[in-house]
Amino acid sequence: MVAKGGQTVIDVKDVGVSFGDRRVLDGITLQVTRGEAVAILGPSGCGKSTLLRLMIGLLPITQGTISILGEQIGSLSGLDLEKLLLRFGVLFQSSALIGSLTVGENVALPLTEHTALSDSAIDVVVRMKLAQVGLAHAKDLRPAQLSGGMAKRAGLARALALSPELLFFDEPSAGLDPLTALSLDHLIVDLRDRLGVTIVAVTHELASVRVFADRVIMLRDGKVAAHGTLDEVAKSDDPWVGNFLNRTAPREETNHQEWARLLAANDVAGKDGGALGNA
Repeated sequence: MVAKGGQTVIDVKDVGVSFGDRRVLDGITLQVTRGEAVAILGPSGCGKSTLLRLMIGLLPITQGTISILGEQIGSLSGLDLEKLLLRFGVLFQSSALIGSLTVGENVALPLTEHTALSDSAIDVVVRMKLAQVGLAHAKDLRPAQLSGGMAKRAGLARALALSPELLFFDEPSAGLDPLTALSLDHLIVDLRDRLGVTIVAVTHELASVRVFADRVIMLRDGKVAAHGTLDEVAKSDDPWVGNFLNRTAPREETNHQEWARLLAANDVAGKDGGALGNA
């Protein structure tokens, strides 16, 4: 489940997760190569966000292994884990900006916490990162003053602060209008092409996938349902894959007996002055 050629930077092998009796991920295996943009696609509840949390170290790995940049993330702790985490950036769905800080201070935070750069050098880096995402004018604004699209870009600038090798996105276009979402999608493509960064994005937005994804991994009920380029996935023999990509579904048949029973109940309620009759 890997693109042809290139160095593998994410290697997921037989990963499974259960929450109580619910099986969320079941034997997930996939690879991501350096410099590609991969979309993990699927409906709500399919396990894609859980997989992302495992890859970025927010959930413990209880079955299988995940290697990021040659390191098994589940076996690291302390400084070794911190060093690995500093090699990738994350844009959360909510942007996760700190409201009491300006945009510039939010972007500066990873630099002040994890580097020995001077204040003047940090200021230069902050301005450069904001310029990369089209927010050069927003350095002194507060998060509350930003539109949804601007907040996403500010969160992305912070994710880029330490010049990561990998970028993870959690539903990057969620909550954005179509034009703002398209602008962010093109920015993702630009970052991949200009900086050579590897991108993994969890999403259910097909329009975005068509813009930025080199490859798609589709999840369904905790398993990989299809993988490949979007054109390759579209040729899948699995009817569910086609229904998802084409936004179609089998027509549900009406239960006529149940419908008649409800109508009869409504008639009775109407005669008795019940809730249905008064609706």
